[in-house]
Amino acid sequence: MNIMIEKYMVENLFGRNLDDSLLKNNYILSIPRFQRVYSWQDEHWSVFLEDILRSWEKKNLDTDFWGSILLCKKDNTYEIVDGQQRIITLLLLQLSLGAEIEVDGKLPLSLSDDNHNKIFKKLVTKEHLSSDEKRNNMFKAKDYFDTKLRNKDTQSILKFLYATIISVVIVDDEVESNLLFSRLNTRGLELTQVDLIKYWIFSQVEKDAGKQYDDIALQKWVSLQEVSSLINFSIERFITIWWKSHYPLSTNDLLFENFKKTIPNDYINFLDKVIDTANKINVLKNNNDGNDNGIGRNLKWFLKFADDNALVVLITVLDTSFSKRKKKKLIEILTVYEFMRALVTHNINNSINPLKINLDFEVINSAYISFSSSIVNSSIEASIDQAIDNLKEILFSNLPSSGDFQILFTNLRHSDKVDRLLKLEKMLSTYAVFTLANWSDDMTRGTGALVERTTEDDEYSIEHIVPKSEAFDDDDTSNEYKIGNLMVLEKTINNNLGAIPVKDKISSYKESSYPQVKQFLYKTLRRTSKWGGVNTWVATEFDTQSINLRGEALAQEFYGHMIRVLKKIHT
Repeated sequence: MNIMIEKYMVENLFGRNLDDSLLKNNYILSIPRFQRVYSWQDEHWSVFLEDILRSWEKKNLDTDFWGSILLCKKDNTYEIVDGQQRIITLLLLQLSLGAEIEVDGKLPLSLSDDNHNKIFKKLVTKEHLSSDEKRNNMFKAKDYFDTKLRNKDTQSILKFLYATIISVVIVDDEVESNLLFSRLNTRGLELTQVDLIKYWIFSQVEKDAGKQYDDIALQKWVSLQEVSSLINFSIERFITIWWKSHYPLSTNDLLFENFKKTIPNDYINFLDKVIDTANKINVLKNNNDGNDNGIGRNLKWFLKFADDNALVVLITVLDTSFSKRKKKKLIEILTVYEFMRALVTHNINNSINPLKINLDFEVINSAYISFSSSIVNSSIEASIDQAIDNLKEILFSNLPSSGDFQILFTNLRHSDKVDRLLKLEKMLSTYAVFTLANWSDDMTRGTGALVERTTEDDEYSIEHIVPKSEAFDDDDTSNEYKIGNLMVLEKTINNNLGAIPVKDKISSYKESSYPQVKQFLYKTLRRTSKWGGVNTWVATEFDTQSINLRGEALAQEFYGHMIRVLKKIHT
């Protein structure tokens, strides 16, 4: 393998008409089909542009700050092994600065996907993009730079950009280039273990089976990316969790090495297995198996807040010979427990004065992994039942006290403000209120497969009993946001309610068919009048004390059901 290391000014890296240009003699840069798509976003573009502008303003700062890119030379093409995100961003920045990067009808870069090539070409030639095309990250990057550079001296910035330096490493052997890529990764490049697996699969498939199989591998990888996104996973996270559910892995940093040692040369079969598991999750999550599977309601929430170790259990369960009923019950158990864990973890990590709750979640993580290991290859019913009982026992022994849970639960908030912590609490409070509504509905109608609510009503919406408008400005702790002030209400009824006093909402609440609303009306607002002992509606507001008392009652209801769920026997 020949290795050449050169330094280029940006102008010479992409230009064609200069004798010392990288792309002279009709060479082009290309992105291999197995590379990930352009994925940089605001936080990357911001740092990228700030570096340029800061250096441009100072003039005397070092212009050799782009690091190195790794290329593999093939015929008249340089395939980008590492550095595509920076290269695409550099080209898009040049466009925003008014540069002409198309020379003699030739673009400097060919992307791995025809649709992305089409979008890139339109950006270069300033053609109109469709609304779908405008969702592409390349358009978003160009639009970001256009906005930030408005009223700037773009010609001066472009001249400075052209003079900045980028190091280029060129090799002439594709397989060796991927191995070099792996070694460079261990020296600090920000590449994931799954990136390395992807490069390894594609290099090995082409080497062992021929280029036609490279197309199959690409199709499988794209399919896996698509179905992973449908269940709200990055492909990196999904493959890592899938691996842990099937093979021992002491640390995520060893995933690539374990993969190379464990998986035989049939990489297409490996991808098929992972895709199959992702599809199972997607089908169950969306009730797409032709009937109401009774799992989707819990699964959609579980995927949002579950710890990765709990997700390992989920994948193991789906890839093992479980009955549908066992899967349904176990996923409910895991969902309820992981909600509780998210609640406790949120308090520990983000509260100014967190409760001292002595729960050992490492014990739970070990129990999850042990459970998966014990059943992954098991088809014996008694063994699976015993593993479930053992797991439930450990979960049950690692619950907070009723009092501690009540404090955490009643302080949950449901605010629309854009804040990371508030968004988490909004998700948890929505799950809790929806789940309590479903449980109330089950108890009202009776239990059993034919009447149990297994999907959330399309009409569910969150009603703030005391209007949010009464909360103090910028006070996220206002009682109006607390869970005691929330209940589910049909959207059609909720949409017609304005920010009016609670007493004026009663007639609308009476129209609801939801047990949770009836419970609120008849247990919270209905009181015995001091005049003659006749039950009458209290014409007073649902006040702060009432919100907190109702929050405590909801917490007790949820905790009691959580205990019952963990005590359920397998059937």
